[in-house]
This record gives sequence, C-alpha cells and structure tokens, in this order.
Amino acid sequence: TIKEMINNEQLSSISGCLSGMLTHKEINRFLNFCGIANMSVSTVPVRDQFGFQNLQFGTSKRDKIFNSLSHEIHRTGSEKCLSDFIEAIFEPSQYIDKKDQFESMRETLNKRLMMIGLEVSKEGKVCDVQKAKTIDEVEQRVLTLFQLSEERNFPKEVFKYCKREFLNQDYFHAAFEAVKGL
Repeated sequence: TIKEMINNEQLSSISGCLSGMLTHKEINRFLNFCGIANMSVSTVPVRDQFGFQNLQFGTSKRDKIFNSLSHEIHRTGSEKCLSDFIEAIFEPSQYIDKKDQFESMRETLNKRLMMIGLEVSKEGKVCDVQKAKTIDEVEQRVLTLFQLSEERNFPKEVFKYCKREFLNQDYFHAAFEAVKGL
C-alpha cells in the first residue's frame, strides 16, 4: 500500500538496499514469483585480448531490481509490485533458523522505506507508517541492538542470554533472561 508515487531516487535506494541482500538467482526467483518481468539486460559476449569470446557482462543486481520494478510500475500504473516483491523476500517461513538475519535485513530496508511512509513489519508485510522527514528521525525510529547496548553500557555477555527478547522489544523478559543467565 503505497501512499504516493515513488520517485526514481527512492526506488533506486530501495533497489540498492535489496541488491545487497539477494543473489541474482534469488532476485530472479522473487521476480518470477511476483509475476514481474525481469528487465535485466541480456549478457553481452565480449572478446578478450586473444580474441576469445569468453567474458560475460550483464546487469547489476541493483539495476535488475530497479529496471524490473520501474517497468512494472509504469506498465500497471500501480506500485503494488514493490510491496509484493518485498513481501516475497520477507516471507518469515524462509528465516526460521535465521531470525537475526531477518531482523537485520528488515531494519536496513526499513530505513529507506520510512522515507516514503512504509515499513516491513515483523510478519514480513509492508504496511503504512508515518513518513519520516529527516535522517535523524529514521535513525531514532530504527535503533539497533548495538546502539541500545552502547547507550546503556550493557556488558556484551548480557546479550548472550537475552538477544531474542531484546530484538522483539520484550524488555521485561529480556531483563529476566539476562539476570537468569548471569
């Protein structure tokens, strides 16, 4: 659910962020799953210094995502494809044993999405939030576990026992688990 048309700079930023999280193969799989045409430039054969045609150059991951989503947005007149693509990537069942990776990826992407009034929820769904107006506001809303530990001077050992509860913002149980662990 996108409130207003996303501009090219915003889409490029989101595409760059997603490209750092995914392989070419994963990008292709998610585009296909969402029914979005893969607009990557076909590989161009190049001859090396000896005249052999063995080097291949293609579209970067960022450009593949950007071109495909941009094409779909203009083709349909809707930005629903962006939400669909993000939700396919953040399907929680793919991260059963990789919760830290899920949270880290979600936090990284949410920093960009908040600037257009969106956020990936813990359920992996794209939802509306109040649009952030400044970078400071984004940082304030997306405090990382590391930042919280630094601000509160927590010993690193504490997080061995309560990292999951802290990431879930369940501070009562985080404190309980930390005390039990120590």
